[in-house]
Amino acid sequence: MIFLHMGCSSKYTDTDEEMMGYAYFPLEPGNYRIFEVVDIRYTIQNQKDTSIYYIKQTVMDSSVDQAGEIAWYIYVYKSENPSPSWEEETIRVQQVKKSRTNLVLYEDNVPFVKLTFPVKSGLTWDGNVFNTSDPQFYYYADQDLPEGLPELEAGQLIRVVQNEYDDQILQKDIRYEIYAEHIGLVYKEIRSLEYCREPSCLGEEEVITGRELFQSMIEYGNE
Repeated sequence: MIFLHMGCSSKYTDTDEEMMGYAYFPLEPGNYRIFEVVDIRYTIQNQKDTSIYYIKQTVMDSSVDQAGEIAWYIYVYKSENPSPSWEEETIRVQQVKKSRTNLVLYEDNVPFVKLTFPVKSGLTWDGNVFNTSDPQFYYYADQDLPEGLPELEAGQLIRVVQNEYDDQILQKDIRYEIYAEHIGLVYKEIRSLEYCREPSCLGEEEVITGRELFQSMIEYGNE
């Protein structure tokens, strides 16, 4: 298989970036983001296991795939410490494809439409349109800077709401991501919980199993 490596120049103009929202996921070699992750897992035995770790996402390079599309590669490192020698840590590679109409991120080789263009509050799309899962409709919502994030030398923020189900009796499934212009992803939250269904605790939101994940950016730049 032959890959043709591309330069770092963009096929979009500055005007396109601002009007369409392409800058919410910039793809330039060397761009990186470091996140602190709080990962809480609830077991069926009603036990709670909390782990804190750090991940670094770095845009490495691009190539032309067999379909003639430009694919970018993001290296993802994981560490128990905030400032390790990242090259020595666990690594996986994510593929990203960015077109004039959407941005597709492959997670474990499954494509998800993370963003659609133009970026506009209220716009809705199917995040699973390119995979075999049932439709899952995302939408854009306005967003202020969340507490705990560093001051961003960036433009607007946008929230991508991926799911917001909460019946307050049996289960909760809240998932969303926040993107910043000229930076990319800055925050991610997952709260997928199953509640006790016994008569003695029904409706009290007592968690019996599930997961909560809070991923907050603590540093970004280019190297």
